[in-house]
Amino acid sequence: MVLLIAAAMAQTMTLTPSDDLWVYPHASDAGGDTFLRVWGVEGQSVPADAGEAEDFSMGYLRFSLAGTPAGEPLKSATLEVTNVAQPGFTVEQAKFAPLEARSLPCNFVESGWTYDKLAQTLPKAGIDGLFGSGSPTTVEGETISISIDLLKGTGGFAKAFAAAQASPEKAIAIALSSPLNPAELGRSAVYKVYSNNEKDEKLRPKLVLVF
Repeated sequence: MVLLIAAAMAQTMTLTPSDDLWVYPHASDAGGDTFLRVWGVEGQSVPADAGEAEDFSMGYLRFSLAGTPAGEPLKSATLEVTNVAQPGFTVEQAKFAPLEARSLPCNFVESGWTYDKLAQTLPKAGIDGLFGSGSPTTVEGETISISIDLLKGTGGFAKAFAAAQASPEKAIAIALSSPLNPAELGRSAVYKVYSNNEKDEKLRPKLVLVF
């Protein structure tokens, strides 16, 4: 009976990005592309600084937290993304080099963003910046689902979420990164997930919150 009451009191909210970017120096339309492509270099998922970023590719997501219940503890926080079919990596390779969700400054918007702003908007490297990571359980099917538990990492998502709720922007940003290296595994061995520009809403990134 107690479990039933607790389940009934739980509140779930699903957010889609207000802004997202494909962050790569050769991206033709960083804010308008249908896909966010993610890969790393030599075992690293994010660059140490903007000067080393040229060979990395990342995705930036910004979520508005307006309307989320302030002061309510997070019971669960999951980032759900959808990768295109027939990826150029195996399940085992993805487990070894998962898709990461990292802490990111919330100082960007999709419209008008240019790559020369990267130095002010870099993900936090190392385990202190890692909200969580995930990889697909299968690479078969029309699309590939990837779920990331944001409360499992050492980056402190719950604390970052509470601070974002209290900030003037009332928004939180997450970087998608990975050490998956196409230079070693083949050109198509990259994460290629749908962005908020995808027409099918079911394929867009989602931040699922349970309070």
